Amino acid sequence: MLLFKNIMKAQELREKNKKMSVIKQLRDRLELTQEELARELNISVWSVAKWEGGKHNPSFNFRQLKALYCLLARSGLSILDLPDNNWDELPNRSQLKK
Repeated sequence: MLLFKNIMKAQELREKNKKMSVIKQLRDRLELTQEELARELNISVWSVAKWEGGKHNPSFNFRQLKALYCLLARSGLSILDLPDNNWDELPNRSQLKK
């Protein structure tokens, strides 16, 4: 019974990671806190938290899209580097410095 519970917990964890917010994954890859990302995009920390929690879907205005573009550029990325589905393809900062 204990083995079954451990297997179920492992499956739940995998599902949770699959469902991790795209914004959270991007923020992690850019090595930013919620506060830093909010400041960069000129939005509230509350908005970032709601996006990451899945309570709201992000919607960007043009100013925010430009800020995201600049943020990615400073990190050596572009909008075109953002993968459609597989976030493992997005390099992190340490990989870009090599």
